[in-house]
Amino acid sequence: MKINRKENPEDISKSKLASIFEYIGFDAKIGLKYHIENEDDFKDIEIFDKKMFYFYKKIKNGFDEVYWIDLGGDWFKSNLKLNDLDFVAYENNLIKSGVRLKKTFFLSKNGKSIASTKASSGELHQLSLLLFIASNIRINSIVLIDEPENSLHPKWQKEYIARLNDLFFIYRPQIVLATHSPLFISDFNKDNESFFDYNNFTYDIYEIKGSKLNYKQASSNLEEIFLDKFDVLTPENHYLSNLIIELINEMNSGHQSPENVLSKLKHYYDISYDDKQKNLIRSIASEIQNGRLL
Repeated sequence: MKINRKENPEDISKSKLASIFEYIGFDAKIGLKYHIENEDDFKDIEIFDKKMFYFYKKIKNGFDEVYWIDLGGDWFKSNLKLNDLDFVAYENNLIKSGVRLKKTFFLSKNGKSIASTKASSGELHQLSLLLFIASNIRINSIVLIDEPENSLHPKWQKEYIARLNDLFFIYRPQIVLATHSPLFISDFNKDNESFFDYNNFTYDIYEIKGSKLNYKQASSNLEEIFLDKFDVLTPENHYLSNLIIELINEMNSGHQSPENVLSKLKHYYDISYDDKQKNLIRSIASEIQNGRLL
């Protein structure tokens, strides 16, 4: 579901919740199953509100039924025939009266209900984080997210920032995201016009070393991102091959000194964990030291 970009933030809370559920792959509704744990203590419970009495009798007699709250429409509707405000109020009033209510939450996927405990950790992580943001975000909010890649499928990591922007762009937030995953920034390429087809979307990428922030250029090459942003050298690395060829050409043209090239090769050797790669780097360094590549 795409939110109409002409809407105001105050008008989209329900469509925003529906969008979050649909983005993660769930139907836009929440299921609740109630069980009254101290039923015998409340045979003569005094309830003055007729709807509240209906709510109590319904969950008392239908303990195996899942009550669904639809997140779409002008009001959330449930098969308890109560709107969302009544639902919350009556539940709270029963608890205040001493009724011990045990709740089980359900989600729905393609029309099939599943207990929330059966959803994947990645789905629950996404759902809880996005619902928390949706519940607290305001105009010009600063949103801090630490390591959102935990439990997330690589596809979701790659789409994450674009989805945040799509869900919350209308609040014009500043989002600060700390990650160890190169997939989060692999689409941050100015040639990728579809990614930047958003209102006023801008970004900066920084590497944190100690207490310093170092600005980094964007790239869509995962091998380059691993090496440049995370100082990780992957095996059978085409980017490294091209980088070494470029270094040798610059050395032969006088733009790089042999000492500087050897220093970079030593760094690549130190961070490599692939024997073939280390042997290749060592042999190239040896050729430079013996003057055969000069």
